[in-house]
Amino acid sequence: TQIVGPMRSLVDSTVGIGTTVEIWLPRRAEEAIASAPAAEPVAAPPAEAFNLLLVDDSESLRDFTQAELTQAGCHVDVAAGGVEALAILEQDVTRYDVIVTDFAMPAVSGLDVIKFARGRRPGYPAVLITRYAEGGRLDARPADVPLVLKPFSTQSLMRAIAQANVD
Repeated sequence: TQIVGPMRSLVDSTVGIGTTVEIWLPRRAEEAIASAPAAEPVAAPPAEAFNLLLVDDSESLRDFTQAELTQAGCHVDVAAGGVEALAILEQDVTRYDVIVTDFAMPAVSGLDVIKFARGRRPGYPAVLITRYAEGGRLDARPADVPLVLKPFSTQSLMRAIAQANVD
């Protein structure tokens, strides 16, 4: 089946409770075409694609983000949480251009992953993704680590990755 026109999706996930995904599709192709917003320009993949470590404890969000980043031209390895990310980084701290990590994960947070990586490679480029924009532990985020709020577009995540890699 081919979907024509704008599609909207919402993802709500709470640790220990579950995840709800809503996908809103147009009823008729005519409605979709009439209400379609102007397309956001898609940036071409960088000449040298980024080599990323993506860390997220949500399998569905991790798989979706990996697919989107791969389609955008990046090489993406994944870790199913902070503990797994630490083991990967302990093996080779120079392997990735940028770490893209979820903030709230059990046992080892995204900030813990960044702190560990930067303890072995100062200034390690990183991007933090989260649903929670309030202060608290986010206040401890290094100033040079871009924060991307969920839900996010692939374009906004790619801009943050490029920014982190340049800083």
